[in-house]
Formats: sequence, structure tokens, C-alpha cells
Amino acid sequence: MLPRSSKLLLPTCLVAGAAILGCLTSTGADAPQECTKSASIKHQTAALHGVPCTKDDECMYGYCKKGSMQAGFDTTKGVCTKDCSCGPGSACNVDDGKDGTGKASYLCIKSTSYSPPQSECAQFCKSNTDCANIPGTSCLGSSDHVTTGAGYKICGFSLN
Repeated sequence: MLPRSSKLLLPTCLVAGAAILGCLTSTGADAPQECTKSASIKHQTAALHGVPCTKDDECMYGYCKKGSMQAGFDTTKGVCTKDCSCGPGSACNVDDGKDGTGKASYLCIKSTSYSPPQSECAQFCKSNTDCANIPGTSCLGSSDHVTTGAGYKICGFSLN
């Protein structure tokens, strides 16, 4: 687990009009390991990004990430996600509205605290109400354990 002073960075260039832009891609030898296991949907009706999980088959993309940015790098908590720096097909916004409420939007979040840097999809929020579909989360921003660009906030787990 990273110290409380560690920060999560959301790119400030995510939105252009109504479209969310893709993140920078990494497809060579420096590509994060999770690219090989989360590039496509594995379980159509399973949980989407940010939902708590204990094993991969609980997640739509077959990836239950322990120690995610959304969980404050806590390796005891898993969340469903996919790596969003894997090139074509890895954008988070392809899942907008697929959360069961039809309202959720997803962003690519990145951390440069690791080598290679990590990325994952997280649910965008404006208030805690937007996180009601993900049990145990609240809307986190730069006043919490994350640093967000351009006022973006994500649904995540508060650090105790």
C-alpha cells in the first residue's frame, strides 16, 4: 500500500465535447502486464469498472485488480476494471451506460507511481449519488487520496 501522500493522476485532456478521448497507449515491451488479460469482454453480464470483486470471473473484462488506484492501492481489495493503455479497444468510454442504470460514464485513470505506470477504468462522478451503483464507494477528488485533473472525480473507496 502506498503512503497517504501518494496521489492518483487523472489526465486533464479526457473530454472533447461529448466524447471522452482515449488515453496514451503503450503497446511495446513497456505495456502493463494486465493488457494481455483485459482487452476484451470475457463475461458479458458480469460487473463493470470499480465494482468490488474477489476473483476475475466476477468481472466483465475478466480482471479483478487487487491494489487498484480506486481502492487506494489496498491489495486486500479487488475491483473490476481493465487496463486503458492497451491501444485499440481499451478505451473506458465504450462501456458508458452499461452499468445497469444506463447513466454511468467511465474515465481512464493513470498512476506514474509504478514502473511501468498503471492505468485502469473508473466511474466518473459529480457527487456520492453517482456512486450509488457501486457498494462502499464515494465520489473522490483531489481533496481525498486522489489528485484529479480539471475537477474530475471518480467513485472509489475512502482510506481509513
